[in-house]
Amino acid sequence: ADLGIQLGQIKIARLNNGKWAAIFGNGYKRSNPEANPNAKAFLYIVDLETGDLIKRIDTNSSGINGLSEVSVLDTNNDHSIDAVYAGDLQGNIWKFDLSSSNASDWGVANETAGDTQPLFSATYPLPNGGSTFNAQQPITVPPTISPHPNGGYMLLFGTGKYFESEDSKVLTGDPIYSFYGIRDDLTKATVYRSDLVSQEIIYESNDFNTGTFRSTSNHTVDFTSKKGWFMNLAPPKATGQALTRTGEKVNLQALLYKNKVIFFTLTPESTPCDFGGSSWTMILNSIDGRADSIVVGDENSDGVIDDADKATITDSSGNSVEVIITGRKNQDIITGAIIAGDKLISNDTNKNIKIKKLFQTPVDPVKPGRISWQQIR
Repeated sequence: ADLGIQLGQIKIARLNNGKWAAIFGNGYKRSNPEANPNAKAFLYIVDLETGDLIKRIDTNSSGINGLSEVSVLDTNNDHSIDAVYAGDLQGNIWKFDLSSSNASDWGVANETAGDTQPLFSATYPLPNGGSTFNAQQPITVPPTISPHPNGGYMLLFGTGKYFESEDSKVLTGDPIYSFYGIRDDLTKATVYRSDLVSQEIIYESNDFNTGTFRSTSNHTVDFTSKKGWFMNLAPPKATGQALTRTGEKVNLQALLYKNKVIFFTLTPESTPCDFGGSSWTMILNSIDGRADSIVVGDENSDGVIDDADKATITDSSGNSVEVIITGRKNQDIITGAIIAGDKLISNDTNKNIKIKKLFQTPVDPVKPGRISWQQIR
């Protein structure tokens, strides 16, 4: 009765009780035909051999909801998963503890006497009279997991949804969506937006004739006092002005390349009757969201990655400044991407396939460990 519309992939993994299972969020509500009529958020764990339900874990969230595609994690390299992470339509990131060999012990990681708490809740502060209202940022993609050098894991994910007709519009009360990098330091402490450092889009060119690109900030993230970073998906704001809502959002899982996170955004056409939209490909440090000082790709298509791939912009004081290009715009919506060696290969709604050469500069290795399973078909 709680199974809804499934938009993501089911994960197949071995559990700590020795069984192989299909693991998935329950999905979203639909009226005709009816699916997830109660609009709740559950994690399902199903025996792959028998089809029997091993466990259904309730997040106990209230209001209209649904659990999205999950990511699974093996923390001790024994080839069995110990934790599951998933977002929901209310902007929560949930962590489920499956580390016991006894299924009765599995549940929401941060739970006390039946009181369940998410690891993180994604919201955007919208003006509301003389105060602000924290608008929920739905999460419909699975978080990408990367080890943190100081222990624990970084969860990298964007917000926004794009599967209902209204999702192509910018409506009153809609938030500006964001991309997040939050650290699970394994203490079960809830992470808040105030625990994160804001990285910003500081320059944006939308002229396809001269080259579209973005440059972003380099703020330091001190992990002794902070739990990660976020970037609001909006053009740079003028001094004293608020950010502009364009409907830019994330509906694809982020990729990892060396020490970088690569994510893709989409912005629906602003005219409701028009079809499609555009996308940005963003490449940032995965740990702190900084642009850094390393050229990340062959921006001028000369086959060489060097300082010639930087851009020159005019800063607020009128000075010419060289910057790292961290974003490139695509005229159509990117629908998928993979990394093959040092190449980023993407495709879009207009059937274009683009190949971008990425940097090969060595980076500090991270500790080994299985952080996800990928179904091969």
